[in-house]
Amino acid sequence: MSGGAVRLFRDLVEAQKSGTAAGVVSVCSAHPVVLQAAMEQATEDGLPLLVESTVNQVNQFGGYTGLRPADFASFLEGLRAGTGFPADRLLLGADHFGGVSQAGGRSTRRQDGRRSGAKTQSRSSSF
Repeated sequence: MSGGAVRLFRDLVEAQKSGTAAGVVSVCSAHPVVLQAAMEQATEDGLPLLVESTVNQVNQFGGYTGLRPADFASFLEGLRAGTGFPADRLLLGADHFGGVSQAGGRSTRRQDGRRSGAKTQSRSSSF
């Protein structure tokens, strides 16, 4: 976690301990309309935004979105720049982090129509 993220979460904890309601806007989506709306809401509320992807959406094989972790980060950066959302308030996370076995050994169809073969590999180095 970057120093900015650590500081952000420490500030949130301190605010809560002092009795101030504090939090983050958090979404688990790879859809551009959802992500743009989340950025707009976080801007309006003056809050940080945590965007998470699931292992099925984004992984080392491309997931059903066709995006690998670095691709997803670049995609988010493009949306962030387009909306003017502050870079220091955008946090990226992974939900259900760990190895991925696509369809338990079966080949599956991805969102882009390509087939994904069954493979298992640790994702920790991908993020």
